[in-house]
Amino acid sequence: MQDFHMRDLCLRALDTNSLCTKNVRRKQVSLQLKWMKKQDEEAVATAVSIAGEEVSIEDFRTQINNDSTIEIDLYTGHASTVVIPDMLVEIGECAFYSIDLKKLAFPKSIFKIGGGAFCRLNITTLTVPGSLKVIEEQTFESCEQLKEVIIEDGVEVIEKAFKYCIALEKVTIPSSVTEIEPNAFKGCKQVTIIAEAGSYAETFANEKGIPVQNP
Repeated sequence: MQDFHMRDLCLRALDTNSLCTKNVRRKQVSLQLKWMKKQDEEAVATAVSIAGEEVSIEDFRTQINNDSTIEIDLYTGHASTVVIPDMLVEIGECAFYSIDLKKLAFPKSIFKIGGGAFCRLNITTLTVPGSLKVIEEQTFESCEQLKEVIIEDGVEVIEKAFKYCIALEKVTIPSSVTEIEPNAFKGCKQVTIIAEAGSYAETFANEKGIPVQNP
């Protein structure tokens, strides 16, 4: 039932017209100019990269939070490969829900990804950066072609994030993880957890009857 709840929530978000006020739109224009200046000064790719070409930030609906951080609220493009710009720190709920996305890369600046943000994608591999302390519920749920996940050191909590990733074969979990919700890998019948000997992840795998290997 939770799966259908998230699906309905995300579909409502996708069908909703832009909630941005004129004031927020002005902020977004200023933000685009700021990114262009940063790119010129530092010679780094700050726009989204798709098949080796830069794509306009217009492919994202963004908002500026109260703490001046930048959040992707919704992805509106149609690319199969997306590299999240390195100045973005937050991705909202359902932002990439059920789009035909096959490759995905996160910057080290990301510290929050909302529930359902990458639910039902066609990605096959995934690396979660250590800057993300909590992998929230349903974040990558039902990514049915996902085979391998590498979670980098720094992540601390894995909620019910990978349910029904039915092709998932291998998940590397660092010793920094100290909490994994019981149904984090529900429906992942082929999965093996790669974890350090004596780590919380190894203990979790043994308790849940999930095969575990030490690196």
